[in-house]
Amino acid sequence: MSEPTLAIFAPFLHTKRLTMVLLDLERDVQVLAETMNVFLSGNDGFEWTVGRARRLMTNLTLSPTNFLGLKAPGPAFYMLHLDSETGPVVGFVGLNERSPDVPPDVGFVLKPEYQNQGYGTEAATAFLDYFLHDFGLKNICAMVLGDNERSVKLVRKLGFERGGDAVLEPWGVLDVYVLPGMKHFSKETTKLSRWGVDK
Repeated sequence: MSEPTLAIFAPFLHTKRLTMVLLDLERDVQVLAETMNVFLSGNDGFEWTVGRARRLMTNLTLSPTNFLGLKAPGPAFYMLHLDSETGPVVGFVGLNERSPDVPPDVGFVLKPEYQNQGYGTEAATAFLDYFLHDFGLKNICAMVLGDNERSVKLVRKLGFERGGDAVLEPWGVLDVYVLPGMKHFSKETTKLSRWGVDK
């Protein structure tokens, strides 16, 4: 069997207010860990170290099964910079493969001081447009804690509809949102780990 063709991700995506820079694990893992600690601080007592952030990004990299038979060059994650690539980091957006048997989920994190200003919608819209139209992905979902009203509002605005639920350890049952026409999920059959599958 031949090796899958290596995909090339755009190094930059641009919106009106943001420059989205493709994550480079060596260059960006420290900022990624810091941002995750700010966003998730106190939720489960878990501390994101550089090693844990690197493991997570490696494990969540798309496999050919979820990427049209292509080999991903690395994590499908973009750091969000205000204005230019040298502007402050406001957060990140990416595709997470929790299992090769489940479509990837879009995830986004914004630092608290940049929330409620439309940056999440702006970044996620450009990001999804790139992966849905430029790459032709058809199956992407979003997993949201039911009480996270901002994220629910955002994924609905992006065109996702309620598509069941899944168990994502360690957080428990999450609401799953899918693109129209996608298969729905069931917490009885969809049990995943925040770490994805070790690669």
